Amino acid sequence: MRALAYFVKPQLLGFVAAGFLCLQILTAQPTTAAEITGPVVSSISKMKEGVRMIDLAIISQLESSNNPKAFNWKSKATGLFQLTPVALQDYNVCNPRNKPAYTMNDMWDGRKNRIVAVWFFEQRIPQLLKHYGYEPTTDRILFTWHAGIGNVIKNNMGPATHEFIQSYKDKMRELQNGRFSDAKSI
Repeated sequence: MRALAYFVKPQLLGFVAAGFLCLQILTAQPTTAAEITGPVVSSISKMKEGVRMIDLAIISQLESSNNPKAFNWKSKATGLFQLTPVALQDYNVCNPRNKPAYTMNDMWDGRKNRIVAVWFFEQRIPQLLKHYGYEPTTDRILFTWHAGIGNVIKNNMGPATHEFIQSYKDKMRELQNGRFSDAKSI
């Protein structure tokens, strides 16, 4: 998730423009913390409105080894899903009903970190992909998560993103065959 800086750069667009972009491409009601309950996603990906859901237990394993205190000094990515300050800012701008807005300190809380990650995977990334004319396939959602929408648009998949997507697929195969034991319920 290091490159989510490519989603919306409010420092370049300004909060008004970033908010307009959020309103322009939002197609569903924003998810609030109160609406997210229960398990993250079942073990095997499901289809939801034609969009393949991502197994977030695998994502948190790949991003942080399921460590809610994980921190990347270079990108300032924090928590289970390694959310960056720019990604959190995008969430806060697009979810004005979430009061008070989350801070980076809130991202140490696995539940809050998960709320933001769920929003990205279920709403924001599919919205951005559709906005730019891409079908939100599993591979594109993972590509966008790991490298950012700017790199998807440029078709610029670096080796780290390729490895991330391949690792996700390998873990999914292991899970489907009953061999993946690292995924924990979040």
